[in-house]
Amino acid sequence: MASLDNINQRLRQLYQQFSERFPEFRVSSAYRSPEHNASVGGARGSQHMHGNALDYSWGSNVPLERQAEALQWWRDRGAGGLGYYNNGSMHVDLRQSPAAWGPNRSRTSLPQVPEPIRNVLMAHLNGTGTGTNTILAQAPTTSQTATPMTPPARPNGLLDTVQAAAPTTPGGLLGPVPNTDIATAPISPTFPLVDPSAPAASASASAAVAGPNFGGLMGLGGQLLAAAQPREDKSTQELWRMAMAAHGGGLL
Repeated sequence: MASLDNINQRLRQLYQQFSERFPEFRVSSAYRSPEHNASVGGARGSQHMHGNALDYSWGSNVPLERQAEALQWWRDRGAGGLGYYNNGSMHVDLRQSPAAWGPNRSRTSLPQVPEPIRNVLMAHLNGTGTGTNTILAQAPTTSQTATPMTPPARPNGLLDTVQAAAPTTPGGLLGPVPNTDIATAPISPTFPLVDPSAPAASASASAAVAGPNFGGLMGLGGQLLAAAQPREDKSTQELWRMAMAAHGGGLL
């Protein structure tokens, strides 16, 4: 038996597994130094010199089907180089690309190889049958369909609460809005300032100062503020009513 020193770890592991499965096969060549490789007529770039190849031999009582099974075992585990020789031996190595040959160390001699073994070698070259690469290529793929997600319900915010509570009549929660359109109402170019030290103005004077230009939303503000006045102040309420009746809300 050839020495297994200097072969790579992966090849050593496969050798141990193969020996358990095919005990009738024995290693006839493993690592070769460049000098030894040249003396036995090995290829100039032989995988043996890299500790990457094994040659096996067997007795005459091993059926061809069993030999083919042994080659297929190596192929299924990623062996890239497979060779068969007429002296009752075979070659396996762990190169990356597939290669196969017959007695003259070329694929041209594959027709000389017995049929069961030739079938394995030809399938190896053509990438058919089992083998590592074919198994990977035929591995079923599963597609995952994304399940649409329903967004969670948005909690009610302040706007939702106001809209739900508001009546359907114009004006909403605040009631009717005066008819004055502030977007189109003319605006006076001047506005008379009120002297805070002057006596309180009458309702008619306040109305004259306010004029018709401050209706709309400002009038709405007047309604709200008027409603907020103390109910016992009858004179103040009367002034508010007079001002708003005359000018759509006056200054407010």
